[in-house]
Amino acid sequence: IDFQLEYVKDLGAWGELELYGIATLQTSLESQVTSIDVPVERVGNSDGPLRWRGNYGLAWKRGNWNLALNNQWYDSYHVYGSYDSEETREILTRGQGSDRVKPQQYTDASARYTVRGGTFDGMQLSAGLRNVFGSRPPTLATLDSRGGYSTYGDPRGRTYALSIKIPF
Repeated sequence: IDFQLEYVKDLGAWGELELYGIATLQTSLESQVTSIDVPVERVGNSDGPLRWRGNYGLAWKRGNWNLALNNQWYDSYHVYGSYDSEETREILTRGQGSDRVKPQQYTDASARYTVRGGTFDGMQLSAGLRNVFGSRPPTLATLDSRGGYSTYGDPRGRTYALSIKIPF
């Protein structure tokens, strides 16, 4: 089930402000290895989709400028997979300190300037900052001693991006 909200406010000489939110609720996803196996629920397990996920944010536009903040939110999920045995589930839960990986949120910021007129009409200069607060993804217990990170985050932390787009 998908949800979406959007509100745009004209600020007159100050430009335009957009607030938005998008979320997905995955109620069920059953699968089975063979046609005679009992179906297994995968939602909320490490090898299946999250029950909830979404993003929300705001964007401000004025003339040639566009500034935005965006947040991605990921629901908690079990540290074990749908087909893991009870023994494996116990080992992973003990190693994690909980049977669940905590919810995660990451904030990104961006700025874009679009050139209007002249030789470089339409050129865009953009700068972005991913994971503004440098949030680290949770570590995950594994059956070997290496461990890992939640795939919803980036263990590199904060990253930067600069780009120039020139239409021709």
